[in-house]
Amino acid sequence: MASPELQKKAAAWVKALSSAKRTKLLGLLNKGKVEDFKDFPGVGPAKFTNMKKGRPFKTVDALANINGFGEATFKALVDHAKKMK
Repeated sequence: MASPELQKKAAAWVKALSSAKRTKLLGLLNKGKVEDFKDFPGVGPAKFTNMKKGRPFKTVDALANINGFGEATFKALVDHAKKMK
């Protein structure tokens, strides 16, 4: 379980995403394959495996509760999602 501080930060970072980007990222988190995350910084096979075990996610910020997704990785993932088409 993420610390209350990380949960607050994660929620704020996700809120900064557009609704469309949040929806797309949530879809990837719930149904994406390891190949879909190859360009996401800090998300390799091990973190993807942990993420997959946490499915389904109701919200993007729930990812902060997954082992290996600390502040730096979570922030990098959201920053990358901002650039998704």
